Amino acid sequence: MNEPQFNAISEWQNKTFGESTPLSKIAHLADELQELVDDLKNNNPNRRLEFADCFFLLFGAAASDGMSYQDICQAIQEKFEINKARKWGNPDENGVVKHISDEPETLNKQQTIQALKEGKKLTHRYFSEGEFVRQPDPEKNTYQFEDGVQISSDMFWLDRSIEQWDTDWEIIE
Repeated sequence: MNEPQFNAISEWQNKTFGESTPLSKIAHLADELQELVDDLKNNNPNRRLEFADCFFLLFGAAASDGMSYQDICQAIQEKFEINKARKWGNPDENGVVKHISDEPETLNKQQTIQALKEGKKLTHRYFSEGEFVRQPDPEKNTYQFEDGVQISSDMFWLDRSIEQWDTDWEIIE
């Protein structure tokens, strides 16, 4: 899409769908994406028109959000450079390849309990630097802090019963 085409389509969308918002256009885009999926699965020879509908709505949402053609081109180039620098994983069962995050994977409470049973050391965003907890014996319901202090697993979780402790756990070893 070139800039005059972008401007013409944006102007037409504003006149025709004046009450639409970026979010309403994205909601409409979700519907159009499903139509595109159906066309791809059915090998519809006119599926290129569904691609066009998706582009109209995506660019229209960006325009409604205040982005110009140049803003979009700049954002595309910026994101392209970010993506080129990323590490990418393997395809999942649907063929989707996601980037590998530089951020450590965080665990929820149930995943943390399982990791502790597996003998892993864990830390939390509310822990001080160097602080961790582990379960030295998976047969016993006792956790141990980095300083050797032990506590029953029930008491450990009782002290951490508010929702802030339900997420943001990290395996450190």
